[in-house]
Amino acid sequence: MPQFNINELNIKFSQGKSNIINELEMGKDYEITVRGSVVKSEDSDNQDGSIDRCFVIKPEIVVIKE
Repeated sequence: MPQFNINELNIKFSQGKSNIINELEMGKDYEITVRGSVVKSEDSDNQDGSIDRCFVIKPEIVVIKE
């Protein structure tokens, strides 16, 4: 198996949404903390000897701070 250089590391979430208690304001910045499990790793070949690796996280707890 060839050795690839990892060009970019990313995360994505396995669920498209989480329930929240309060409304959020458009244009306002928030600090979002996620606790969850890595359930999958996906590699994308850049066809230049490097790959991008994405870790898929299943969120368990999401905390939003202003």
